Amino acid sequence: MPMGVGVGLPASLSVVVVLGCAGGAAMTGPPASGGSGTTGGASGGAGAVGEASGSGGSPSGTGGAPPIGVTAILAGGGVGCAVVSGALQCWGDNTTGLLGANAPAFCTVPVQVAGLGSSVSAAAIGTLHDCAVGGGALECWGDNRFGQLGNGTTTNSATPVAVMGAPRAITALSAGNELTCAVFGGAAECWGSNQDSLLGIGTAPADSLVPVGVSGLASGVTAISVGDGHTCAVMDGAAYCWGSNEYGELGVALTITGTGPFQLEDLRSGVTAISAGAYDSCAVANGGAWCWGENRYGEVGIGSMDITATPAQVQGLTDGVTAIATGDFSTCAIVNGGVQCWGLNERGQLGDGTTTSSAVPVQVQGLDSGVTALTMGDEFVCALVNGGVQCWGYNPLGQLGNGSQLNSSVPVRVNLL
Repeated sequence: MPMGVGVGLPASLSVVVVLGCAGGAAMTGPPASGGSGTTGGASGGAGAVGEASGSGGSPSGTGGAPPIGVTAILAGGGVGCAVVSGALQCWGDNTTGLLGANAPAFCTVPVQVAGLGSSVSAAAIGTLHDCAVGGGALECWGDNRFGQLGNGTTTNSATPVAVMGAPRAITALSAGNELTCAVFGGAAECWGSNQDSLLGIGTAPADSLVPVGVSGLASGVTAISVGDGHTCAVMDGAAYCWGSNEYGELGVALTITGTGPFQLEDLRSGVTAISAGAYDSCAVANGGAWCWGENRYGEVGIGSMDITATPAQVQGLTDGVTAIATGDFSTCAIVNGGVQCWGLNERGQLGDGTTTSSAVPVQVQGLDSGVTALTMGDEFVCALVNGGVQCWGYNPLGQLGNGSQLNSSVPVRVNLL
């Protein structure tokens, strides 16, 4: 099931409660721009820590002074989240249950996810399940039909359960459709569905209900990202991908099939960040941005819309790139402290004040410096800038967290608690 599809949890599942929710009443009319989001958008790879530092930039939208203590931002499907002073605050679509059973169908402003304590350091949003790291422990909750909660069962859990064997140093975390992956002490491990060999274990047996080591990635792994049907990681500065290769999203020739992981020939060194999207992938290598895979809306950023089965340099982004995020047929990157985006733009997710798609990067309005972290959901984007969070794009369910349901083609400030 593609990430971002508005699907409810099984009837027996209600997840956690929340503390406060305003502006999340049922919609009385269609959003200003109408329409429904496209499927896909594997941004469950978000959740890496981004420091709330830097200067410059001018926040737009509503809200007061930026809050203190924002240490991470993440998004998945129609949900945005931030770790604020150790607590997880989320906003947007609640049909997947992340915002809790006591919250309405959606919240247009952040709510604090209860039951996780105040020491959350990272989190990841999947389609029907979620995970968080707090106090050195990794816990997951939600749908568990494929073992994606990692607790040795296939029983759904409305409250966080400990991942088996997880009390180890965790440096990266990512959740997808029916899969979760993490980096433990430099080793990549995954659990859940093994469709399309998503576990990366060199064979294609059944799903795994507990973490299993990804073949060949036992040490030196610094980043991992779960996409729609594929996963990518960085080990010793080189990029590796495994899973489905229908659109060249593994960064190898379209004719190559198998279990992987496959090392990308063009990205064998200098890789510092990686992001797996719906049917494409991107990486930061030696300060430049590289993308590959499905390209029907120009999301590879090379000026054309042809499938690109091997990594290609994003036009104009040869240096100064520090982070990259793939979403639902769109991509954004932090470049010299500012944000540039490319690809599909029908909801304003490129942030340039228009709804015109672009096959090359365009500058996000008002965010030309001071941005330290970036994350993408389904047709919306959020950035950490000057200690606060700003989002733009699709907003019928409050994905932008600013108290409205109106799409915005420029950044607006999230009203964090």
